[in-house]
Amino acid sequence: RSPCRTLARSVSVAPASPMMLRLLLAASAIATIGGTQADVPPILDPAPYTTWTSTSLDGLSRRAEVKVPFTNSTGSVDFVNMLRVDLVGDAVQRGQAHGELLSAELVELIDTGIPKWMESMVLDLDLSALPEWLAALIKAAGVEHAVPALNTALDWVYEQESSMIPQRLIDEMEGIAQGLCDAQSAETTRTTEGQEQEQEACDVSEWTIKIKRVNMLPELIRMTCTMLGAWDQASASGNLLQLRALDFGSGPFANYTTLAVHRPGDGARSFASVSFPGLVGIITGISEGGIGLSEKVWEVTCVEILKLGCAQ
Repeated sequence: RSPCRTLARSVSVAPASPMMLRLLLAASAIATIGGTQADVPPILDPAPYTTWTSTSLDGLSRRAEVKVPFTNSTGSVDFVNMLRVDLVGDAVQRGQAHGELLSAELVELIDTGIPKWMESMVLDLDLSALPEWLAALIKAAGVEHAVPALNTALDWVYEQESSMIPQRLIDEMEGIAQGLCDAQSAETTRTTEGQEQEQEACDVSEWTIKIKRVNMLPELIRMTCTMLGAWDQASASGNLLQLRALDFGSGPFANYTTLAVHRPGDGARSFASVSFPGLVGIITGISEGGIGLSEKVWEVTCVEILKLGCAQ
């Protein structure tokens, strides 16, 4: 994972990247922003690239597959592939729809993708200075204990922060777990080699724990990523230009990029979030009022052992 950074003022912006296209899609998904100035590029219309595929059990929310072609740095045609969900209702309703519509991706990411990622990080450790037998022993032990250790750490983080998490976000996380199990119970059998077999029962309590752990990942590993602000002479119009990149690196998250459009109702503003299945709240997003948010950890106290936040 490469270091993340914050940039501002005099900058040069590279040609459109997959992440830039994702953020353009996020902005266009709200579709409620007023007229644009002549010197501002038009917002990408996602309709030609969006295929709606399914609807939540309550009929309010829906899922789409988004595929946007672009020319990559080598001059070849490439594609940005991502998921989109329109989530309608209160926190519980949106959570349940999230779990229903992304049930397969949630299982893949949480039960396979993240554990394999953690194990790969252990295998990538540079132990070349050690004897081969000792390096092999450390990596074998590390792989065996990586996932249980991570889960223990995530549970501890949740215990420390649960009292500060708004109830609506807890409701949404619990709703995701319920929705995932509802989607699995809706199809009670599956076919394997021509034989119908009963599916293993989905445990809502177990999945609630898993979803809460996923939401503690940004807290535990200090996800920071890249954000950029340009204004005055650094932007063509002189107005503020905000850019965001999610530096997911070798993790599995980029393969599950999800544009979630939340429409809470009850007078609350709609907003779009670029993230991955299972995550509530915002690490990157924009509201229908045009307010963008780029979550970034900033160490404000000196941690000597980590050399973070310390005066030079």
